[in-house]
Amino acid sequence: MGDKTVVSLPVLRHVVGLLFDELEKRHGGRVELGADFYYVLSTEAVYSPGDTPDGQECTLGSLVDDVATVREIAARLPDEHMVVLWHDLAHVNGILQRLAALDRP
Repeated sequence: MGDKTVVSLPVLRHVVGLLFDELEKRHGGRVELGADFYYVLSTEAVYSPGDTPDGQECTLGSLVDDVATVREIAARLPDEHMVVLWHDLAHVNGILQRLAALDRP
């Protein structure tokens, strides 16, 4: 795979910024997500596409929990900035997946 799976974080940050600019144009400063629970596959299952996941590899995520976590992260004081990257990104990912779903035709 090599270079084909290497992502430049500055490029990714730029692209995410462009996407958020478009979200704000379409929705303003707030988006009603209109759902709560969603399915989450374990990381192992998601990145093993040759295997069919079983029920134990699937859990429920919650947009209510995701939004609360994002608000908590945003409210932390700079000296309290403790990042649990895998956990915090998973909550952001839940919201981003919902935003993508809302835009589908």
